[in-house]
Amino acid sequence: MPKKKTKTAVKRSADAGFEGRLAAALSKALPKLPIVAEWSALSDDRDSPRVDVAVGPFAAKKSQRDNYGDLLREHGVLLQRLFALHSKNVQASANAANLHSYMRFVHRNQSARCLLAIEIESRGSRKHLMGGVMNACALGRIAIGVAWSKESLGSFIRMREYLASLHETGKESPDPMNLLILTSTQLMRAVKEG
Repeated sequence: MPKKKTKTAVKRSADAGFEGRLAAALSKALPKLPIVAEWSALSDDRDSPRVDVAVGPFAAKKSQRDNYGDLLREHGVLLQRLFALHSKNVQASANAANLHSYMRFVHRNQSARCLLAIEIESRGSRKHLMGGVMNACALGRIAIGVAWSKESLGSFIRMREYLASLHETGKESPDPMNLLILTSTQLMRAVKEG
């Protein structure tokens, strides 16, 4: 008798399918840039946290800060569209004061290891999601949290606010102000529009 798929297994296979579709859409929208699903920031690949989808160039040995600045300008239309969607999502939150201008947003995380670091929700507990969000914020010049539902969108917003409050009070934590929070539909539609 075949094994029945659990809810977790179904969610993970849905994530993997979305990762593949997103990577393909990003490859069309950003044809000159490397796109990697399940990217590990450590070159020796030892049990390091992975970013669900990452867009290079990747800063393995040397900083790509100047390249990232050029790429942010080159792909500004897409990034501004993503920022506008994020702003709309975050506007209703209790701490919308943490919403900065686009220019301030794109100048965050000057020591990034990749241009975009995308964390897709529904991979385990909220603790795992928090770790994924922190990893994406630390590694990406721009981090994107992808929510599957209104509830998970709210969870991402609350996590961002919590990390912002830690950062603003001087606690050791990544600066989450490079994090865009989008639904899977918003992200895919915006990427496909170019």
